[in-house]
Amino acid sequence: MSSKFAVLDTVAYSHIERNNPKLIMLLSSYERLILPLNVLAELQSGFRLGTKEKENLHTLNIFIAKPQVGIVLPDEATLEPYILLHTHAKTRHYTLSHNDLWIAALAEQFQYDLVTFDKDFAVFTNLFKDRLHILDTQN
Repeated sequence: MSSKFAVLDTVAYSHIERNNPKLIMLLSSYERLILPLNVLAELQSGFRLGTKEKENLHTLNIFIAKPQVGIVLPDEATLEPYILLHTHAKTRHYTLSHNDLWIAALAEQFQYDLVTFDKDFAVFTNLFKDRLHILDTQN
């Protein structure tokens, strides 16, 4: 762990709710857990399409209300990390979703760790170094 803060992507949040032991152990070492605004949008869009929207939204709101959880929004200062990461991926023939790029850009902007289960983020291993944690979906 190189930062006291960890940015979570959408899949990482869903693994928290599944009580993934490796993830829970890793996250216990962080002072703050950060959800980018677009992660909230992805989650809530998924909830709306599902059959348990109210239950899932309630669980998310409980999580967000915890004192160690914060929400970050991209701003003008996020543009340069976004451009850096987008061009880095493209020149290596990787295509990430724009949401994933914003998540990574926010982690890069603030020099926070990025916690994910999405192996697509591996394209940033050399840039993030020990701030990138790609977990295996197997418990």
